[in-house]
Amino acid sequence: MAIRQINRRYSIPGSFAFTGALSGFVSTFLFTVVHQIFISNIWFSFVFMAVAGILSGFLIAMGFGILFRSYTSFSWFSYNSIYLVMFLLLALFSVIVFEPVTTMGELLQANGPPDDLIRKAFPMTILFTIAFAVIISVLYAKKLLQVLMVVITCAELMLVLGLNVSVIGLVDIPRTGFHLIMELFGLILLILFMNAIIFRILERKHFS
Repeated sequence: MAIRQINRRYSIPGSFAFTGALSGFVSTFLFTVVHQIFISNIWFSFVFMAVAGILSGFLIAMGFGILFRSYTSFSWFSYNSIYLVMFLLLALFSVIVFEPVTTMGELLQANGPPDDLIRKAFPMTILFTIAFAVIISVLYAKKLLQVLMVVITCAELMLVLGLNVSVIGLVDIPRTGFHLIMELFGLILLILFMNAIIFRILERKHFS
């Protein structure tokens, strides 16, 4: 009911919510396949990742619908690109601000996510989330609900993708290990832009 009210208030096509969620699911599936081929098998985490992908796709699509009145390919891909820039800058600042406290080998041998590193980088992660929420709101938002949608989207994307990016500066990465960093950003690029491309194709009738 709430989604229908938002759709009517902002003249958002009713299919945006479902198509966004579907695009997020499909892009997560493709991400998992590519990850297995080039890095490792992570199908054991697929249910969690699929839920995160569905939510991410839903939020990006609804955010786009709420923030923009004219739906064009340029505005759609520009909007998605902002979130990619957010992760790229987060990685850059992590390398600039932090000194390595562990090695790539130790990180790969750890059984589970790097919780200690995530906690150490968390203040910067929060700062980036707030900074980009403010930037996107200044660029596109005019009403409180639009600002709220931007904040939720930034926070959710940072939670599911940004936490691992934020710890890069805390890891001593040898030259031979930089391909792993490139793979990380390649996968982030894959999941964000496959989501964007799939949504654009499925919703082509609503784009000018």
